Amino acid sequence: MAALATLVALSALASAQDITGTTNAMRLSNLPCAAGPMLAQGADQPGARDVHLNVMGTYALQPLSLYSPDGSREALLDHVAGVTLSGCGGLTDRVSVALGAPLWASFGEGDTGPALGDVRAAAPILLRPAREDSPWGLALIPHLSVSTPLAARYLTDGAADRFSIAAVGITAATSAERGAWDFTAALGVDVIGQNQPLNLEGGPGVSTSASSYREVREDRLAVGLEAAVRVPVGSHEARWTETTPEVLLGARGRTDTGVGWAAGAGVGAVPGAGASPRAQLSVNWGSGRSGDALEPADLLVLVQDPDGAPISEAQVRLDQTEVRTGTGGMVRFDDLAPSSTPSLAVDADGYEAEVRPAIALAPGLNEQIVVLDPETGSVRVLAFDQRGEPVDGRVRFLDGPRDHPTEALGEDGEGVWDVTPGTWRLLVSNPAYAPIDAEVTLAAGDRRTVEVRFQDARPDIREPLMGDVLFDWDSDALRPEALPILKRTANTMLDTPEYRLIEVQGHTDRSGSVGYNDDLSDRRAERVRSTLVGYGVDAERLTARGYGESTPAVQTADGVKLAENRRVEFHILIADEETPVANR
Repeated sequence: MAALATLVALSALASAQDITGTTNAMRLSNLPCAAGPMLAQGADQPGARDVHLNVMGTYALQPLSLYSPDGSREALLDHVAGVTLSGCGGLTDRVSVALGAPLWASFGEGDTGPALGDVRAAAPILLRPAREDSPWGLALIPHLSVSTPLAARYLTDGAADRFSIAAVGITAATSAERGAWDFTAALGVDVIGQNQPLNLEGGPGVSTSASSYREVREDRLAVGLEAAVRVPVGSHEARWTETTPEVLLGARGRTDTGVGWAAGAGVGAVPGAGASPRAQLSVNWGSGRSGDALEPADLLVLVQDPDGAPISEAQVRLDQTEVRTGTGGMVRFDDLAPSSTPSLAVDADGYEAEVRPAIALAPGLNEQIVVLDPETGSVRVLAFDQRGEPVDGRVRFLDGPRDHPTEALGEDGEGVWDVTPGTWRLLVSNPAYAPIDAEVTLAAGDRRTVEVRFQDARPDIREPLMGDVLFDWDSDALRPEALPILKRTANTMLDTPEYRLIEVQGHTDRSGSVGYNDDLSDRRAERVRSTLVGYGVDAERLTARGYGESTPAVQTADGVKLAENRRVEFHILIADEETPVANR
């Protein structure tokens, strides 16, 4: 009988301790503070450097009984009440450390007095937080429970007893929208150590639990049901080291102040040692972002060039994870740890790499727009006068892969600039000379030198060009020698963008009829305009008009041929206010 009582007592001790929520370490409810079933929690996974505290009171009626072979039952413990104190601190938003221990006492009939239960430690690891668009989560809970000398005092020889549980569990959860059910399931393994004084030995066991809660008031109240059981694995020298299956009905909620509470009552599902009615009530509080830490961080990375065009096949590395962008220049990383600061590195062929050592991630969707500058080459410009002496000036980048500001040459006539690879058209100018244009093509890493020598004086576009220089007699076709003249004129216009609208005027002498001269001057003015546009002058800056013989430079009689009257003039119609304008 004594041996049987001892065997039952060992089994019941596990149940007696479980009244303070210690035996089943694999429940997801143990994730916050690893010290009690879900209905007794309600605290959220703490964020990094946050702290959550939990106080849980329990009561059990006759949790430890002796069953004789004849079926009689003797209660070794009458009433047992306990308080579990536990705390949980977040190391990161995914990893926390928990510590707790129950204080309990027996009163009434049988053995009475206080006791200290197992000291429990756990390190819950949130592998995948539940989220609105994918409501399931996964957690790993390494757990260790170490008995104290007072833990076995109800085994009549408890001072030398050591009762320990080592457990590790994986938990998965699914949750639905408001008003739906929240389901939790858990599975784990624990080990009951040897009881030296009583020559009893436990063994490994599989602990399982499941719970379901329904929210009846948003973020305020939920009610549900829990069930848990421990099944021994392999042979045990001590029978009945399993825990009696248990069912608990509970409710949990949170006040406007952020303090959480939980309450519940349960009983063993089948008769046996520890199959006693019990009740639980807990209060919890957490600092920091309580609840937010469970919302994962997602990261959307947009890779663009300086013009905003997406860059495909760019390599994006987030810490040790590497992916490539698609045609839209985007990649997405899901289920990241909120409040973490991973490093982001982006690289693409033909572009300068960009590294962001620490990007802060908030719960929910985060966005990083990465603009990659093209890899550059360098162009060197040297400017000299007719004698080979260096002259200063400015360099305009007229055409190229992207916009580039006007640059200045130093007094030594030299300038070096990094530019985007490709083909560039440059216009090098000095106030005393006609501007000179040049073309240069370079690849990434190339270094090119452009050397210009100023020869001709700078033309004044407000001075008329003689028609005999530009056209054959009675023709609107440009003479070959007219092209260099018009190119210098075009370069001067390009170098004076402040002249925003210029009229190209065609004039004739008084030979020929009025109607014929009007038509000829129109055609000549349009021919000059189109040629200047071909040299790069913006067509919007030029307008053409023929004046025939109506405005001669020199008055003559009708029918007189005079070269001074056969001319093309440029009149500045619109200019920036600070620019002096003649012939307006």
